[in-house]
Amino acid sequence: MSTLVLELESGGCRHYVDGSPVHCGTQLQMQLGGQWINVRYEASLGSDPENVRVMLYAIGGRIIPESDALFRWPGGAQ
Repeated sequence: MSTLVLELESGGCRHYVDGSPVHCGTQLQMQLGGQWINVRYEASLGSDPENVRVMLYAIGGRIIPESDALFRWPGGAQ
């Protein structure tokens, strides 16, 4: 498990979890209130890290994660 790590690449910004790239529409698990919940990752990415916005979608609505939120790949796999 790890936080969303933002890296600036030649084509723009990309988030990583446990060293693997996260693409829009990807299913992840996020720790919330001591439990792991399933979320769908969406983001507005560009070349400026200051303007990157992340939104997660789960049953019950939209979540904007804190910078220290913990994530993992579902089932321990990518």
